[in-house]
Amino acid sequence: MAIGDTVPSVDPVWGEGIYKCMKSARAAAMTADRCLTRTKNISAEEMGVYDDLWNEQVAPRQDRRLMMTRLLYLAPNERYDRLMQDLNKLSRDTLSDINDGSKQEIVKLLYISDLSYLWKYWRETQSGIASYFN
Repeated sequence: MAIGDTVPSVDPVWGEGIYKCMKSARAAAMTADRCLTRTKNISAEEMGVYDDLWNEQVAPRQDRRLMMTRLLYLAPNERYDRLMQDLNKLSRDTLSDINDGSKQEIVKLLYISDLSYLWKYWRETQSGIASYFN
């Protein structure tokens, strides 16, 4: 069971690191309480409650956020600057949808020139290089 900076819970665009760290700590505390006082069972199956809570409450759709992080690392700084400019033009509702992992809204942030980064990302995930970030 890991919390805080030991797990990839910081959002690549919005930050939100402290909030997510606190939520992961709460999920860890709930899991520890359950395993040590209620069930008195610390098996992998019982500890799996933490994974469920983390994926449901701490970082839902984390796979999409990790993909965005990887893509940002593949792109030059100028592309990141352009992304920030585009985000500044969007409504709060749209930003919220993007933060919630809406593929429909995320795709709207892409340009034809981003295809090379997507291709590179795909090649890396196929060859296992991107597994370093998992």
